[in-house]
Amino acid sequence: MDNKPQKNINEIRENIAAGGKFNETEVLDFESAEGNVYKGVLVFKKPTMADLMKIGGLKSEILRTAGVQDARLVDNDILFTAHMLATLEVVLVKRPEFLLNLNQVKESDLIFHVYGKYQVWEATFRKEFRDAFETDRPASEREEALDTP
Repeated sequence: MDNKPQKNINEIRENIAAGGKFNETEVLDFESAEGNVYKGVLVFKKPTMADLMKIGGLKSEILRTAGVQDARLVDNDILFTAHMLATLEVVLVKRPEFLLNLNQVKESDLIFHVYGKYQVWEATFRKEFRDAFETDRPASEREEALDTP
């Protein structure tokens, strides 16, 4: 009996589980529009599927805390701000003291800057879902798929 397909599935499972172990360290040296200088070290992690679910829950919680009762009535800027705060709360595994409580940061351009650093790094590994057929490995055409319930 050939165990090769099972090995491939096990490797896939291990790679999926390792998602949150992929980190990036960035140096923060930012001067805000108000003239305040923010310096420190940021460490981002690649979010796992569980992290993505947590981001969604935090986003809802942030909006609810702000008094939002129906997200359809909220403009896109507010939705994006909640998304940035929730994402950074999950993916920032190390941050300077002034970013410990993101909801209390007074200068929004600091949050936009830090989130921009995360997006630049994320773009190095995140493949566009619309290009799924083009980004698939050529050898994967005949490989066994991982079946999920």
